[in-house]
Amino acid sequence: MSHKPSTPLSRADAEPLLIVLAVFFFYASLFFGVVGLDADPGRDFMAADLLLQGKVLYRDVHYFFGPLAPVLNSWLLRLFGPSALTLLVAGAAVSLAIVVLSYMLARQILPPLAATVGALIVLAHAAFGFNMFSYAVPYTFAATYGLLFS
Repeated sequence: MSHKPSTPLSRADAEPLLIVLAVFFFYASLFFGVVGLDADPGRDFMAADLLLQGKVLYRDVHYFFGPLAPVLNSWLLRLFGPSALTLLVAGAAVSLAIVVLSYMLARQILPPLAATVGALIVLAHAAFGFNMFSYAVPYTFAATYGLLFS
């Protein structure tokens, strides 16, 4: 049985993507009820907040990774308010984008059902995994943003 790759998104992808979205929102509702922050993602939260206060990255703010994450996060804090919830929602949004892109990538070589299963595995184990390496509350936002934009 051969599989003919489709365009980036076709009508056959509507139902699988709705399933992925439904599972994403289910996980997100659980995630926002039990999320706990430890020191590692807190470093990114603090760096963004210090930039928001006018500090200069790498001079006033010690940060180990590239400038994209703290600068982007400080813009988000400026736009939506200085709250941990702002960056938690940003992490969830990036997670959703990575899961959808994983589905689209899988669809280049797989039928919709297999691509859906792959996207759901990424969602369950990486996007909202219960460890510090999840995409929603990552060890560092630099890695999550880097994955999304790569």
